[in-house]
Amino acid sequence: MKRKLSFVICLMLLVISLCACGANKHSGGQYKAFTAYIDGSLPEGSGQKVRADRILMTVKPEDLPEPQKSEISVSVLGKQYSAAYAGKDTVGYGIAGYKYETAQGDKLEVDSAGNIMQYKSAAAYDHAERYVTADEALSPEASLAKAREYLVQLFGEEVAARYDAPLPDTSTSTVWFHFKPTDRVKGAYTTAERISLALSEKGELLSYHAYHVGAFDGKDVPADFTDDRIKQIIGESLSGEHGDIELSDERKLITLEGGKIACTMSFRIAEDGAAGEWVSVVIPLE
Repeated sequence: MKRKLSFVICLMLLVISLCACGANKHSGGQYKAFTAYIDGSLPEGSGQKVRADRILMTVKPEDLPEPQKSEISVSVLGKQYSAAYAGKDTVGYGIAGYKYETAQGDKLEVDSAGNIMQYKSAAAYDHAERYVTADEALSPEASLAKAREYLVQLFGEEVAARYDAPLPDTSTSTVWFHFKPTDRVKGAYTTAERISLALSEKGELLSYHAYHVGAFDGKDVPADFTDDRIKQIIGESLSGEHGDIELSDERKLITLEGGKIACTMSFRIAEDGAAGEWVSVVIPLE
């Protein structure tokens, strides 16, 4: 009887332990608004520790749910692609990215809603080996104009009108364009919204990446989300007394799985008059 009771108690403890481990893996649906999730433990010697339920855990690909579809059919620049599931990965803070590949070698990555986050043409792998004459190669201005044409075709006039990119370096076989929204600054924060396109010297679309497009439309940082409040929120995620908290000037708005927005920045704690090491923190705003 005692042996059976001991076995049952051990089994219960194991189940509780496994549930606790799962709960600490903060995916978008498990974050609490206006709560600081800190990237690991603070440096040794700081005298501080992060509360166990406030540690920012990295979501591993194997922890993500399986995709809803084993095959997808999508259109890119009017061309239809049928692709089979080829794996999964995390993008940013726990956002699921599902990879697919066509029989011809074109690669795609979509989020849980089926939106294309990455596209890479099969032609991207060998285009550098194809000889391009000086007459065929586009000038920086012509190349940027072509990239903007693709931007309109892929995302529409309204989105494209908000984005801008500098003239590219056309001295390489792959010409990159990093488009960012002109309204990407919201107070002290910049948004993580961006679209990157890769073109060949002749202006062929080789690949593109699109992250957080439109995710921050109509959303702003609350007026009462001041430095004093941020320091208070961070302090609530630490155990024990702590010195003065210093916040970094660089701050960014990101999205979590499910589309909720959060801010990310760094902070450090002054101990005995000396500033500590910078530590990353994520604070959901929704």
